[in-house]
Amino acid sequence: MTAAGTVFARLHAAATLRLNRQPRTRRNQALINPRIDKLLEHVDSDYASVIVAAKRARQINSYYHNLGEGTFDEFPPPMVETRSKNYLTIALEETAQGKLTYHYR
Repeated sequence: MTAAGTVFARLHAAATLRLNRQPRTRRNQALINPRIDKLLEHVDSDYASVIVAAKRARQINSYYHNLGEGTFDEFPPPMVETRSKNYLTIALEETAQGKLTYHYR
């Protein structure tokens, strides 16, 4: 077997192992948390949920940035208790729990 054939065989074997492996998610657990149907109970559309969550995630990011500098008057802190450190996940959880209100201009 040539060197290229050996490399191909190893890559093929690794890919086959990856395909046969069980997914790492738990049973009955949503891949997206919070679920999209919970988000849509508190917003008008998918588009609105994206816009609201993105703006709130930027506010949370600014809050933590300003907290390190000692000035945290401008942006409110996260309004939910969560294990996540991802600002977008925090914003989506706030939206799903109905903590955020918004209006169109």
